[in-house]
Amino acid sequence: MPMSAVLTILGFLLFGMIVVQINNGYAVKIKKKEWNQLKVYKEKQHLYNMNHRDFEYYVAAFLQITRDFKTHVTKAGRDGGKDIVAYDEDNEPIYVEVKHWKGNVGRPDVQKLEGAMSADRVRRGYFITSSGFTKDALEYATKTNITLIDGNELIRQMHT
Repeated sequence: MPMSAVLTILGFLLFGMIVVQINNGYAVKIKKKEWNQLKVYKEKQHLYNMNHRDFEYYVAAFLQITRDFKTHVTKAGRDGGKDIVAYDEDNEPIYVEVKHWKGNVGRPDVQKLEGAMSADRVRRGYFITSSGFTKDALEYATKTNITLIDGNELIRQMHT
């Protein structure tokens, strides 16, 4: 690959520019939107390649970075319906359930988190998945204090 092509690609990667590279008489356009879609796809594949425990730690780091929460990942196994206990700026506990799935998370899973929150009198919760949520889960969550974050939103928020 010629050095000018390497520098053009490097400039695109560093500055998010729209690049037009003339290569052997063909114009190749790489649009920022397409590049972002590629980054999201690669990041989602990275999420799927993690094991469940690593994904829990990834989510804990996500909450620390994006929400400024203190986090504690619970012991593996019987976790009482929560994988992470986070604390906000007022030191209020927030229960976080994490699912490292390729299939969508359903309403019963969200209800389980709500039950754990109710039993321990925790007012807020997050349900974060590497995949997505069913329509029933999304509708049910609107009636609770549980914030749902799917894999695409997780990646988007990590990169903003």
